[in-house]
Amino acid sequence: MAGTKKSRQQWAKRLSKDNQPAETIYSRRQPAWHLVVLSVFTFGVYNYYWFYKNLIVLHELPPDGKGEHFCIKHPAFSTFLFFLPIVDMIIAMQFFALIGAIAPNKQSLFHNHATTCGFLLALAFGALVLLGLLPEPYHLFYLASCLPLALAQRGLNKYWQANEKAVDPRTGEIPLVRAAFNPLELVVIFLGAAFLGLCVVGPSVLPAVHH
Repeated sequence: MAGTKKSRQQWAKRLSKDNQPAETIYSRRQPAWHLVVLSVFTFGVYNYYWFYKNLIVLHELPPDGKGEHFCIKHPAFSTFLFFLPIVDMIIAMQFFALIGAIAPNKQSLFHNHATTCGFLLALAFGALVLLGLLPEPYHLFYLASCLPLALAQRGLNKYWQANEKAVDPRTGEIPLVRAAFNPLELVVIFLGAAFLGLCVVGPSVLPAVHH
């Protein structure tokens, strides 16, 4: 029991040669709800950062299982294309299909039908983005476009859980999954929540003020 307790206390920490704790090593896994919160309160801007960040990481992986996906070969250019209508769905489909291809569970539906699942997720993403064309305040339903990305994030989390190396091979400790938002993210969430509130309440308040 004592050994187990000590191992938990050293969770995701490396010890330097002088036996002093080094910096905490965080996992590349990200809670899917993190993505949803950051996407909603940045009005979808975070989606593009998330896309670019994951493309860069996947670009550095060994070629096994990645195939010849254009988005992996050219992550920066693919992120630019992600801003373009129609083209963004093609790039998103490749990206989602790649996540299915590298899924650790080779018997899963996502892995065995990676292209089909990638197409459906990309179609859902594009359809939800089009909700931004609705009149105010219903246009805010386009923020739900982060949901297909959250499903993709769950797939990525399973991949990292299966493939991330232990922080300390002697104990088998794995990197810590960051559950809290960092200070910058908290500031962005606060400002985004305030602005989102104005967008929702504003149209109903302004006419009353003018009257």
